[in-house]
Amino acid sequence: MFRIIPLIVIVFLISSCAGESTSQAAATPSEVIHPQSPANAMNPSQDTPENPNTPQAGNGTLQPGSSDNPYAPKSGDSTLQPGNVYLDSASLLTQGSAPVQNILNLKGNLPDPCHQLRISINPPDVKNQIQVEVYSVSDASQICVQILKPFEANVTLGRFPSGHYSVWVNEKKVAEFDS
Repeated sequence: MFRIIPLIVIVFLISSCAGESTSQAAATPSEVIHPQSPANAMNPSQDTPENPNTPQAGNGTLQPGSSDNPYAPKSGDSTLQPGNVYLDSASLLTQGSAPVQNILNLKGNLPDPCHQLRISINPPDVKNQIQVEVYSVSDASQICVQILKPFEANVTLGRFPSGHYSVWVNEKKVAEFDS
């Protein structure tokens, strides 16, 4: 009898541990996402109004800090540390309203929950290429749990004069459209 009680306790402990690990794995699969490739970090201190690559109103893209781009670089970003973004997909959605609107859809992960997403949309260059920079910023003094934070962002690119345009995200071509 005294030998059976420890065996029952051991069996009980083993079965309860196995049940916990199964429920833990089922509770967190969306948090554990393996990114395909890290995007290059950009120095947000270069996104000042003096920078000629910064989007300005009236040139076909959004003005920095515009309400249409909630992820635009912010004035306080120069005090934050730039970081990577792990992009899983980038695609262009076209809304058939008048005028036609092109919306950039980005899905991926931030390095941790303390990082903030930034999306800088540059005006078209002489080749009608629209360069979009996607990166993150964080407070280096903040302690944060080391787990990827999934995100999905939709950003309106703006209106453009007639022509053929290509959209590049972190130096990779993702789409073309005619305006």
